[in-house]
Amino acid sequence: MDNGQKRPGREKTAPKRAEARPHLSGSPNIPVALILIALVGFAVYANSLPNPLIWDDQNLIVNNARLRDFSGLGKLFTENISAGSNRMTRFYRPLQMATYMIDFRLWKLTPAGYHVTSIIWHILAAWCVFALIRTLFRDRLLALLTGLLFVVHPVHTEAVTYISGRSDPIGLVFLLLTLIFYIKASGSDVKPTDALLMLLCHAAGLLSREQNLILPALAWIALLPAQKRTRPGLLFSLIVLDGIYLLARTTVLQASLQSDPVAAPFLERLPGFFVALTTYARLLVWPFDLHMQYGYTVFAWTKPAALLGIGLFAGLLWAALGKNSKDPLARFGAAWFLLALLPVSNLYSINAYMAEHWLYAPSIGFFLWAAGKLRNLAQKPATRTLGLAVTVSLLFSFGALTVLQNARWKDPFSFYRRLLIYAPRAPQIYYNLGLEYEKADNPGEAIASYREALEIKPDYAEAAANLSVLYNNAGRYAEAADCLEKALRESPDDKGLLFNLGKTYGDLGEDRKSESLLKQLLEKDPRHAAALNELATLLARRGDLEEAATLYAQAVAAEPAFVTAVYNLAKAYQLLGRAEESKRLYRRTLQLDPDYVEAYNNLGLLLSQEGKYDEAVGLYRKAIDRMPAYPWAHLNLAFAYLKTGRLEEARAAFIKTTEVKPDLAIPYAYLSAIAFNKDGPDASRRYMDRARALGYDGETDPQRLLESLP
Repeated sequence: MDNGQKRPGREKTAPKRAEARPHLSGSPNIPVALILIALVGFAVYANSLPNPLIWDDQNLIVNNARLRDFSGLGKLFTENISAGSNRMTRFYRPLQMATYMIDFRLWKLTPAGYHVTSIIWHILAAWCVFALIRTLFRDRLLALLTGLLFVVHPVHTEAVTYISGRSDPIGLVFLLLTLIFYIKASGSDVKPTDALLMLLCHAAGLLSREQNLILPALAWIALLPAQKRTRPGLLFSLIVLDGIYLLARTTVLQASLQSDPVAAPFLERLPGFFVALTTYARLLVWPFDLHMQYGYTVFAWTKPAALLGIGLFAGLLWAALGKNSKDPLARFGAAWFLLALLPVSNLYSINAYMAEHWLYAPSIGFFLWAAGKLRNLAQKPATRTLGLAVTVSLLFSFGALTVLQNARWKDPFSFYRRLLIYAPRAPQIYYNLGLEYEKADNPGEAIASYREALEIKPDYAEAAANLSVLYNNAGRYAEAADCLEKALRESPDDKGLLFNLGKTYGDLGEDRKSESLLKQLLEKDPRHAAALNELATLLARRGDLEEAATLYAQAVAAEPAFVTAVYNLAKAYQLLGRAEESKRLYRRTLQLDPDYVEAYNNLGLLLSQEGKYDEAVGLYRKAIDRMPAYPWAHLNLAFAYLKTGRLEEARAAFIKTTEVKPDLAIPYAYLSAIAFNKDGPDASRRYMDRARALGYDGETDPQRLLESLP
């Protein structure tokens, strides 16, 4: 009798399992699904390939010294992401930076290569979405539709088309792989390799993006549709790994998780979360007016978007907690959306109340729910055609909007001007416009843009520094100093402002002020190479060559590749009569910068003094090849020819000197001496008259002049 009672129980259980994990006989096979997702992903992002490096790409890639060769790889794992550009940020994402290092090795600074890599990561993320949904719900069609909606939706352009947004797809790939291995390790047939791979993927995810700290919570809900029990040991190991990561971030590593120091109190920030929730919902359903400058805004509780957001939150929470829900996709999707959004909800203060790329992981919950509705339409014979039409229309519409959004990143000027429509008081946009105008050699517009940035944010040190450089280049030294003084009042400890103001006062000839500011900076940072070099130049200008050489040597020791300091030290040693050290440093200068014409010229002078005229001639010619209008190389080349008796070549070099620098007297005097024997006294006299008119008051006898060569 007992056996007879058990059999019906087993018969009733089987249909329930089949209903919970449907497997459609007409579902696409896995390779076809993956190929389709990849093709659609490349199709909608292909037009992003010509887009330039923009915004934070400059600091993370273009100006980042760590990426230049693999010797900087170790530092990527101990520093914040902008350390290679001498900037400080709270973000620590070494795997993201490592992908840029590989890109730089492959493409240098060609943007298309970086875009290809980002698109590949996005497609990998979509593949992982497909794999996770298939693992959870055993439904390939549902997984395919979710992956397609994910890969094509335009809200993700900020994470894909914007190269600096790459941490989102990288972080999501490892997050989803961690969950897949966690689910496998939670099964009845446990393999140690699954648990090990789970931990390795979670570690990689944490090294890609801070938001992966939420993974243990996602792992807990992931077992609900998989109908597996939570294994406390596995979950605990993920939590321990999070703890190790947090401990390292707050102790050893040069990056922290500190909240925004100017953040509003929690209750003032909270309405912003609900406003963001309303906007996120609108962007997922109606993805228009996409942009990347929402900023740090505080909202009133009475704002309609905040009230609507409270309603949306209540609805999502009810759906996520609804134990008797007839729609498991809605339940899981709502729970996923809320948990994945939690790290970027601004409840723990961050740098904005919302950002479109923060939807990258949470959106999976919405796409899963939407894919379930599309799948249901496709399964019913009566609505199959409608389901196919709606699916194709959605994918085509979202894809077209993604292509359109990619195009908006092609022209930096129109891109930033468009952002000003949404954020007219955002100083960084004006700053970025200034950078673009500088690159386009339009200093007038660049000055106007930097001034706008400083009008909004008076302590914007980078804008003040760049504006002062433009003023200096235009000879407007007083305006440059005034600009820097104002910025320094707002940020008195900013080392960049101190240096630029010190240098500007040096350009104004106010050496005492310059020296005081540079010494003040060196008290804060004794190894500030640029300040050491600038202070040494001040000392050299007033004749303190020994002390100047000491400071130049300190600058070189602090930054061995600082080519200007290496050259200046070589020149100081040359003036001090330390020829061997000077020659060694000029050669080092040319190793660092093969186009440093002054180094070729001065090294040639030292070799000429040793009678090595042929070597000197070669160096002068290299200088002239690189800068044909450099007069001193032509002049010294002429003297080298004279000393080896090559009068015609000397004459040609002197004539060339007069062409590139007509106001220089000395070449006319020597042309007079050469012409005396070749062309007669009249020609000689004409050259000498020109030399005297330009201020020459030296030897006039042709023979003695040629015998007393410098």
